[in-house]
Amino acid sequence: MKDSLQIPIEAAVVSAVNTQTGISYSQCITDTEGQFSIKAKGNIQLYVNCLGYAPYLTSPFTIKNDTVLNIALQSSSIMLDNVLVVGEKQTPSVRVINGNTVFFPKNSAILAGSSALDVLKKTPGIFVDGNDNISIGGRNGVLIILNGKPTYMQQEELVSMLKSMSSTAVSSIEIINNPSAQYDAEGSGGIININTQNQPTEGYSFAMNNGVSYWNHLRQNTELSFSYTQGKFSLMGNYHHQFGYYNLDYGMHRKQSGKDYYSPTEDTDKRKTIAGNLDFEYKINDSHLIGGQFTANILFGPGLTSTVTEIRDLESYNLEQILYAKNEYYMQKGNRYGGNLYFMSTPKEGVKYSVDANYAWFDGGSGNLQPNTYKRLKKQYQATLQPMQRLIID
Repeated sequence: MKDSLQIPIEAAVVSAVNTQTGISYSQCITDTEGQFSIKAKGNIQLYVNCLGYAPYLTSPFTIKNDTVLNIALQSSSIMLDNVLVVGEKQTPSVRVINGNTVFFPKNSAILAGSSALDVLKKTPGIFVDGNDNISIGGRNGVLIILNGKPTYMQQEELVSMLKSMSSTAVSSIEIINNPSAQYDAEGSGGIININTQNQPTEGYSFAMNNGVSYWNHLRQNTELSFSYTQGKFSLMGNYHHQFGYYNLDYGMHRKQSGKDYYSPTEDTDKRKTIAGNLDFEYKINDSHLIGGQFTANILFGPGLTSTVTEIRDLESYNLEQILYAKNEYYMQKGNRYGGNLYFMSTPKEGVKYSVDANYAWFDGGSGNLQPNTYKRLKKQYQATLQPMQRLIID
């Protein structure tokens, strides 16, 4: 991958995008020579994002064997006309508009029943790591805004809100690589604008979606949405909940100071999420309108992690100790309530004034118990124990 001067581009993020869903399922980063290798098959598009360069989206093509591609990026100082690439019968899509990438996840069967955070994970160019840190192309310092407005929330509060927000409430996600001076300096790594408002149409509509799944535990989700528009008045609302337990299995294996530590963990997440919003708008005349929005995002419930650590002598591999560790979250919550009232005036074409009043209240916290118990093996049994055999403990 090179620029217009044939100079290799390092640290560009390359995403393989499914042409039917517009969802990224594989990502990689170019090396110092501008080269990359990505696993993909079938009919795909490649999306490339790099700081200082205009985003690049290929036309759909089919991968059957190992394929070599030569991609040239243009500097972001060169403004391109709107570029739209949409496959046939493709409801979700990726668009490059005025140098910004916009992802439309609406009506995606793959994202049904998921959260807004899951939508971010599937958005080309956005990374969400195991600790829920959000970055654009691996760059930190990302500012996340909702409907073009700052959230004024800390990382933990923002993640809790995105987990409780239904994917159906997200109309589009816009990646702004080169934000203007109107945004805070904290958006030096780029801006992610999550749009949740939709333009109402005349009449009324109602939609409901229910889902049930099972893997170790039963899980259930419900989504409701409605809209009503009559004349100058519009009213819209959404409700979403996710109930049930989620199981995770992970662990750690390390060798340190002559000891071998093996620590498998069972994690049961019992949190529940409820989210909803109510929007209204009244058009006074062709130049003035007023509106407002009320939102609630609620996350609550316990959780439990259980870890059993085997501690062995690295040379003889004899089992010496077992550590039983639990982390019981008997209380977890991340609740956010907000309200917004606004007035907009467009006295003439190209001129727009707006006045906003915002209120947000966040209530979060957690409480947990962490009992740790060491069990030391009796010395007379240490020499006879072998890995995976039955243990005799005090």
